Amino acid sequence: MTAEERLRWLLDRQKGIGGSDLGMLAGVSKYGGVEKLYLSKTSPVTVEDPDAPIAIQLERGHYLEPLMVKIYEQKNGVKVFHNTSNVLAWHPIDPFMFVTPDGLIPNHPDGATGLEIKTAVGEGCRKWDDGIPAEYYLQIQQCMNVYGYDTWELAYLLDDVYRQITVHRD
Repeated sequence: MTAEERLRWLLDRQKGIGGSDLGMLAGVSKYGGVEKLYLSKTSPVTVEDPDAPIAIQLERGHYLEPLMVKIYEQKNGVKVFHNTSNVLAWHPIDPFMFVTPDGLIPNHPDGATGLEIKTAVGEGCRKWDDGIPAEYYLQIQQCMNVYGYDTWELAYLLDDVYRQITVHRD
């Protein structure tokens, strides 16, 4: 994504509440709460320097996403349309709600669905001890709401062990 595309994407994200914003609204996000969310929606947007050092903890998931899509496709015998351009999808009735799905699977044997990808290492794996972390569960529910799907696939790595689960609309 070019700097201009990233800026446009960040500005579009300010126009509504995305799936990853729900954890902040509910107070379960490691990235902050409602105050930080409010500031992210109302403050001027800046794009980080493309030559800045890469923060591996923050970028690990982005770099592993294509591999995770490929593994999911192989394990399930389906084609995933990977959202490499980070296209936003807006709710057809409630236009303040949007998501940026990691992938869509229109020909899944159980019906059209999407794919969310997550990765965690070390201490980050502990938040998965009781199941899907609340912030990710809320994000997936928003995806189903925007697309009108009854299920959404979740593929995730915990300390480089691949796992997957089907999440149902709640």
